Amino acid sequence: MEELLKRIYEALNREDIYNLELSKIFPYIENSKFREYYSLLSTLCSKKVVMHCLAVSLYTYEVGLKLKNRGHNIDLDLAVFGALLHDIGRSRTHTIKHGVEGAKIVREHNLDERLALIVERHIGGGITKREAAELGLPPRDYIPRTL
Repeated sequence: MEELLKRIYEALNREDIYNLELSKIFPYIENSKFREYYSLLSTLCSKKVVMHCLAVSLYTYEVGLKLKNRGHNIDLDLAVFGALLHDIGRSRTHTIKHGVEGAKIVREHNLDERLALIVERHIGGGITKREAAELGLPPRDYIPRTL
């Protein structure tokens, strides 16, 4: 997987977007929205965070495709884009508040509100409003709502 991630990273950092071999494995490398979000992520975050987010988006694609093929109702694009951006808040903090900060970044760039909610709610595997207050987060529910 590490070698595949390196190849995806290299492909995303080149001008030419067509790579038949990689696009068969991970078609999002040719997706304009994915590339737009990747550009934002890579501009703001360290390579280590970017590589982690790429790994999560690849894994999300693999699992999401299996679920979709089994008849589950999943917005695969949204899931993969959310996975790519989930740690964008680490450009501002590496605390649990990175989810809140990441959602702010997504909103500042006028991206889909559903992406902001994914970024905001991925922390801690789901945090209730009461737990959020105890952790010093803005008092709201951080429980994921969708698959």
